[in-house]
Amino acid sequence: ISMSSLKPTKLTAMHYQHLQLGATMVDDDGWQRPGYYTSKADELAKIKESGGICDVSLSGKLMLQGENLDALLVSAFSAVEPLEVGQNAHCIVLDEDGSGIDQVLLCRLSQDEVYIITSPDKVRSIVCSLERRLYECAHLVDVSSGFAAIKAVGPLSREMLSNLTELNLNPKQFPNLSCAQTKVADLYGLVLRCDEVPQESYEVHVERSYGEYLWDAMLEAGRELNVGPTGIEALKLLISENQ
Repeated sequence: ISMSSLKPTKLTAMHYQHLQLGATMVDDDGWQRPGYYTSKADELAKIKESGGICDVSLSGKLMLQGENLDALLVSAFSAVEPLEVGQNAHCIVLDEDGSGIDQVLLCRLSQDEVYIITSPDKVRSIVCSLERRLYECAHLVDVSSGFAAIKAVGPLSREMLSNLTELNLNPKQFPNLSCAQTKVADLYGLVLRCDEVPQESYEVHVERSYGEYLWDAMLEAGRELNVGPTGIEALKLLISENQ
């Protein structure tokens, strides 16, 4: 095997907790992540009946900061409506020739700050494309390795998460495609809602060093609700059913 063909495998902050829970690990875009803990069929059923908790830390994460970001968003992303603070939007990153690079989720944290969630294998190409468009007062930082991210999905995911945060997750106050910077399990982080139709779905992003603590806190909060660990295989099945 040539050294050039060898690539290091990345581990999420919760990797050893997944192993302790008996997860069967799979390779995904250069990362080790849980494929399933019991079986993908059982975990899909649990998501639909109560809820699942899934490590999604491998997603790309970019922080875009600067004044007058709206003009940059319109030029660099497809079909972007004016994005208010606290709103998310699915869109396509456009290269300079107008071709699409990847679908991303934009999260408007403030007037001068947008958090961008990408596919893990598209981070470099997206960064290169966006950096060519940045004006003097705008900055783009790749924070992918600095944050852990956990998804909670299913009919009881809101109740589980409400046990850990003072953020009002009532659908009238926090509808689909919302985001907020708040405390979860006494950790400062980002909560966003991005439903896997028809299931409610939330993500919590915190500093990587707190990933293990947050994972344990979410598992404990979900225990009595039968909201438990779910691998990526069940999550992929859920998404494919609704496409």
